[in-house]
Amino acid sequence: MSGFGRALRYFTYRSQVYVLFIMLGSVALTFYKCLLQEQTDSFHSWFTVLSTAWLPLTVLAYFSIGTSFGYFFSQLVAFGCRRMHVILGNLVMNTIVMLECAALSWLLVLGLGGKESMVHKPMIIGALFLIEGLTQLLGAAMTRWGKTVYMFFTLAVIILVLFASFFIQKMHIRGIGEKILLLLGNGWIVLLLGAAFCLLAHVLAYRMIRMYEIKA
Repeated sequence: MSGFGRALRYFTYRSQVYVLFIMLGSVALTFYKCLLQEQTDSFHSWFTVLSTAWLPLTVLAYFSIGTSFGYFFSQLVAFGCRRMHVILGNLVMNTIVMLECAALSWLLVLGLGGKESMVHKPMIIGALFLIEGLTQLLGAAMTRWGKTVYMFFTLAVIILVLFASFFIQKMHIRGIGEKILLLLGNGWIVLLLGAAFCLLAHVLAYRMIRMYEIKA
């Protein structure tokens, strides 16, 4: 079997493990939320919460995958996979996790007689692609330069959020913010932007690790 075939088989298996844990976590989160809100007498409310609970857990899974990138990288390269195989396999794994969780959630919504849900909008999938790209970059940077990158990344996110809040407030004052929000309201644009950023992030991640040697 080729190096890419081994990487693809490995990451496909890992994707099913992540999907299983996300679904189990969604069930646990649903039980907790419904018990907390005393909605135990309605199966409809249980399944409604369950159909959306996967989203935050998927984001957490992406950060877990990103911080574990160095482990995947060293294991697969040691077994004859090329660095590009690891990058592509990781992308396949994250995409499978996203689409399977969204599909299972969509089936739950259909089972409840619903037609659509916010978590199945193209905007949400685009946002997940954006997060996937960010976590891929974070994982590659941690592999290349160590765990200190995680601290700088966290600090950068905090500064970016504060700056974005101030900037958006100023734009609203000038009337620009409404136009940008109207543009982002088109979910397909957000999906395309998220997918484009995701692909760019994987290219940058490959450039970070293509000359990196595994340390014994």
